[in-house]
Amino acid sequence: MKIGAPAKALDAAMVMAVMAVDKQADTPIRIVADHGTVGFCVTNPRAVVSISTTTAASMEETGSATVSARRLAALLSGFGPRSTINITTTDTAMMISSGNSRYRLPLLADPPAGLVINPEIGRVELASADCIRLLDVVAAADTEKTRFFLTGVYLHSDGDKLIGVGMDGTKMLRVGVVADHFSEDNRLIIPATAVKLLDKLLRATKPQMVTLRRSHAAFSATAPGFEIVSGMIDAAYPDYKKVLPPPNGSSASCQRAEMVAALTRLKAVAGGDLPLIMVTWVGDEPIRMFLAHEPDVGTDAVAAQTCGSARMALSLAQLTAVLAEFKDDALLIEMTDRGVIIRQGDKFGLLMSCRFIEKEIAA
Repeated sequence: MKIGAPAKALDAAMVMAVMAVDKQADTPIRIVADHGTVGFCVTNPRAVVSISTTTAASMEETGSATVSARRLAALLSGFGPRSTINITTTDTAMMISSGNSRYRLPLLADPPAGLVINPEIGRVELASADCIRLLDVVAAADTEKTRFFLTGVYLHSDGDKLIGVGMDGTKMLRVGVVADHFSEDNRLIIPATAVKLLDKLLRATKPQMVTLRRSHAAFSATAPGFEIVSGMIDAAYPDYKKVLPPPNGSSASCQRAEMVAALTRLKAVAGGDLPLIMVTWVGDEPIRMFLAHEPDVGTDAVAAQTCGSARMALSLAQLTAVLAEFKDDALLIEMTDRGVIIRQGDKFGLLMSCRFIEKEIAA
């Protein structure tokens, strides 16, 4: 291999590829130079994920080599962005030079082959912004390893929409975007680690479109300059539709920013580590909120259009976290017998209520 390329371009490609490195091991990176481009591929067997990136390069000799991802990334990041990096390989080493600087890295054995989508059983092309919206539901995914089937984002097609779901048994986020048919079973569960990596890649590269593909065991996302392939969680996702509590006729429409501001003020004066917030309303009156165990410490009101009546205790921290996943526009809050449903367009969140004995207020 004998190539030359701007340091800025090589470093940008490396930064994306090394997102997949195993933090507990010195992960190898496979470098392939061919057809006027140099490609980097890092496979993390522990996380079952691989990231491949490419950038243009001038090429005197094609070839491939494997070196330490951590050491090469650190080396490339130390050159000025306007530098030109020259890379050559021998049978045992990779030589990296720029101007009067010369460095050598030992070659490593080739890593196991990266993950592949074979056979491909689903493909869809999405706008990058829509893909990011689907990924955002990972905020509600479980972190408890014993419920591993909930520790990722579930994607499935429903009519003319692709639906993304994340939940942990207490809260849930669901969003839909218009898309061609992609997946009809309940087994396309992308691990949270891969979801967060894909989100970083999309936000860093800002492509207009991204192509999603799947097999029976793997999921991939491809955009100009990168591809990420991840194993899927080997489980069937629960039928979340069957456990959704139906609204009881009580609802309130308010501005998200005003509700978040009120919760922020209540959190500032709350005592204890896990404060509960009591949310109440009566038709044609504002939403009123106070600290369930400390009603005299803090109370607030949010302007809203309300229907029916409601009174429910919720986790202040979890309600704040769910609201953070929506935009600063009007929200529709629907009361159910077991929690609240928050809607905004094609996105909704569910937060289950907390057990609270009302007589404690008087105490």
